[in-house]
Amino acid sequence: MPNKPHTKGVILDRLNQPAGRFMRPCPVAETFSSVAVAAERMESAGLAILPIVRDGRYVGVLTQASILASLSSDDASPAGDFARDWLSIPPYVTGAEAMRKLEAAGGILVVVADDGEVCGILTASAFLHSDHERVKPPIVGGMATPLGVYLTTGAVNAGRKGWNLILTGVAMFSAMLFGEIVVILLSPRLASSSPWQNVLELAPIFTLILMFRLFPLAGFHAAEHQVVHAIEQDEPLLPDVVRRMPRVHPRCGTNIGVGISLFLGISQSRWIPYDEIRLLAAVLITIFFWRPLGSFVQQYITTKPATPKQIQSGIDAANELLRNYEQATQRKPTGIGRLLNSGILHVIAGSFLAYLLASLVALPFGIKFGEL
Repeated sequence: MPNKPHTKGVILDRLNQPAGRFMRPCPVAETFSSVAVAAERMESAGLAILPIVRDGRYVGVLTQASILASLSSDDASPAGDFARDWLSIPPYVTGAEAMRKLEAAGGILVVVADDGEVCGILTASAFLHSDHERVKPPIVGGMATPLGVYLTTGAVNAGRKGWNLILTGVAMFSAMLFGEIVVILLSPRLASSSPWQNVLELAPIFTLILMFRLFPLAGFHAAEHQVVHAIEQDEPLLPDVVRRMPRVHPRCGTNIGVGISLFLGISQSRWIPYDEIRLLAAVLITIFFWRPLGSFVQQYITTKPATPKQIQSGIDAANELLRNYEQATQRKPTGIGRLLNSGILHVIAGSFLAYLLASLVALPFGIKFGEL
């Protein structure tokens, strides 16, 4: 006897979950789009209705009756002229509440976030499906922390946040500070003209690399990249699947750091005597090599094979992010929101905190931290 995934218990459980979990992503049409174009989108998507938006905000739907009414007019008429009011719900209401509205709406609802963005379409039959395709955020970013993986869409976030991100700044600054201390201790022992002085100046970079290789940060960094790849490629969030994803990601901040370092290193060097030629060389070399070098640094320095625990940290963060995104009242990130959720400010705050602590420790020894 075949298994029935839509048993009463399963359906009751789904009615307690957010309705956004069961909606189907859908195309939309702007009010100024022609009826013909909107109708083609509706037909291609296999939808009974098509949401109409004005400046990205929901205003109504195009129905088959709307299309029929437009036939007496020019098919190039704007779809907004034939948009009809239709019941909508936010993605965070329960399935039970959605079902009550589905009865009033003839079995289909538009799911709309609080900011007016159309999230998708919800039908009564969606609650009978054994599996539901989760809504994928357009862009997922993240950051590794010493204790786990942090992920964000720019509007919603998940995983290790707050103090965990601040600890990332503390860890990175402390590693470079250790390199500065090595410079202070060894520099007086070398002649000022010694070529080893130039090597010694790179000590902060070496200690930063050492921190990545010896401590968990590089493993969590790899897990973060791998789970983002899995989300972007619609792969199931399973340990064996995530583990085979690439450790290198094209949007990683490592690429930017390498590009800036490459440009500054060449533009401030003296191996080319003419400033204009040196600047041109710095620009050209950076343009052509920042990504390949960034990928190399990601693969061999800032990431390393993640442990099962680190992979699971990434998966847990990804599942939490997708749940939060499905239920989000606002999905489009603002400029300020994107900055706050990026984790950059937390890392800067952690670095500044480490700076203050190091300054206080160095004060009794008569060392001014600015001289390090």
